[in-house]
Amino acid sequence: MVVNLRYGVRDDGSKPKDTKEIVLRQKGDTAPYEFFMDRNRAVTLDYDVVINYKAGYAIGSEQVQATWKPDATTTRNLEIDPRQAGAAFPVTLVLGNVQWDNTLQTVQSTVSYDDDPSNTHDERTVVFSATEATKVVPILPPKGGTKKFKVRSTFFRPGGIEEVSEVFGEGVGTVVVNPPAGRAIPVSVILADPLSRFRSVNVETSYAPGGGQPEQAALHELTAVTPSVPWRFVRPSDAAEPKYRYRVTEFGKDGTTRTVEWQDTKERQLIVGDRFEQLTEIQVSFFMDTFAAIGFMGAKLVIDYPDAPPQVKRRFEKLFTGPAKPEPFSWKVPRKPGGTGMYSYTVQWVRANGTSVTEGPVTQDGETVMIFPPVGA
Repeated sequence: MVVNLRYGVRDDGSKPKDTKEIVLRQKGDTAPYEFFMDRNRAVTLDYDVVINYKAGYAIGSEQVQATWKPDATTTRNLEIDPRQAGAAFPVTLVLGNVQWDNTLQTVQSTVSYDDDPSNTHDERTVVFSATEATKVVPILPPKGGTKKFKVRSTFFRPGGIEEVSEVFGEGVGTVVVNPPAGRAIPVSVILADPLSRFRSVNVETSYAPGGGQPEQAALHELTAVTPSVPWRFVRPSDAAEPKYRYRVTEFGKDGTTRTVEWQDTKERQLIVGDRFEQLTEIQVSFFMDTFAAIGFMGAKLVIDYPDAPPQVKRRFEKLFTGPAKPEPFSWKVPRKPGGTGMYSYTVQWVRANGTSVTEGPVTQDGETVMIFPPVGA
């Protein structure tokens, strides 16, 4: 940039009294200037800036020079910003909600500039990647030309599938590049484990576009730490049915493994694991001192819930021993469709001599089981 400074009035009335040319080549360049005051002792300074662009720097006009003439100023420190000249301006492209997986090969965007009065037509294409999600395309309109532009983005999918979106803009701004809604189908794979009985659950998902196009498949591992993962597949056309297949393998904390064979679905939220409409939660509390203080070694508690689903244990059994009083705890059991909240519990108190006394079964539908020592303890 060339900054042309002009100051003052000569004694004969002509002006400027003094001039100076300063060349700025990079950000941070500075240069001093100094003028003797004129007879009016004025401090007003007049200047203009000639901006010289690198050839091919921007799309649009082939001109490489622009001039900016600000208003006169009295400041002693001039900060020169070429963007204030209003000539070249940046268009910033930012890749939006895009997953770099086996359903996406590459993304490219073409910024086009057209100005009919000046017969200016130009464009530039940039390519995004997983590590480059931002691109900048400068535009240099011809003098008096429009600042309107178009961004055409193409998402290249396996099997020759292409998705195209177009965005129109004007002037300095940021354009978010997103795939068009329609063909790309997002799916959330979610683990439901209300009983905390799974070590992990593997879900295989598969979509076959047909027509010789490759299968879009993925394997997802769900755990308590990562109970949900995203997946997406891309249809070959907007009219294609958004149906896919999935297979579930469950790894239980008790060492068991169960595989549910392939199923077809259109669910956007694929919930696997234990899906129950309702849970019965029972809070158990012991109202006593230590077992030794009441003359017993321990107690065995059995809770039976007959309306549990067939794949879930209906009985809970636990033996309590030791010097300390048992801490309160809760037991959760799912309820089968149409089931009630009725359950029964039995407590077997064990004496130090090996004999025992049993209380129950007690049938109730409350959410709390309060256990008291047997009579005479």
